[in-house]
Amino acid sequence: MKELPDHIVEAVSDRVLAKGPVVAVYEYEKKHITVGFAERDCRVCNGETHHRIERDHYRSRTASVCSVCGETDVTVTDGGVALSDYTDQGDVDARPDDCDCAPCIVDEDLPCWPCYRDGFEEPNQAVLEDTEETA
Repeated sequence: MKELPDHIVEAVSDRVLAKGPVVAVYEYEKKHITVGFAERDCRVCNGETHHRIERDHYRSRTASVCSVCGETDVTVTDGGVALSDYTDQGDVDARPDDCDCAPCIVDEDLPCWPCYRDGFEEPNQAVLEDTEETA
């Protein structure tokens, strides 16, 4: 069973956590996530398209997903500073330049700090592949 992200563990009660991860995620989404739809400009499509807007009030984040190309923009809700740029176009697993995932933490299913900071909750599997190739 996969561990729950820290923000979900922090945001739901122990009573809810005891019921299992699916219930905890459902409770978190019910309390802290709102979803809406709007027409917005898309950087990839170069025009106004239909977007799914998901607001996470607990983490103060808003994610906007283009319904045409899948371009996702995640921002903090208190000022609009871009946290990261996720897109289904091209390489979606582009790790930060300062990625420091090591085989010992990849085996433990933990990302390094630069990867976690940039929104990756899984370790860089390329590190494990590179280690296997050199062995």
